[in-house]
Amino acid sequence: MNEWQPIETAPKDGVWALVYVDGAINCAYIKAGKLPEDWTHPWNPNVIPGAVTHWMPIPNPPKGE
Repeated sequence: MNEWQPIETAPKDGVWALVYVDGAINCAYIKAGKLPEDWTHPWNPNVIPGAVTHWMPIPNPPKGE
């Protein structure tokens, strides 16, 4: 899966993912066992809980890296 998904389909198992927030793409973490609205990023205050509308898995790095 490498396309944007609605936030309602986000995993709830404590993973990092790309998230779409207010017109910007950020990397964020969803706390295990929490609702999809509970995305957080300890170093990026632009990831506002509840403002995330879409998510996608972080892609694999380029081959050879």
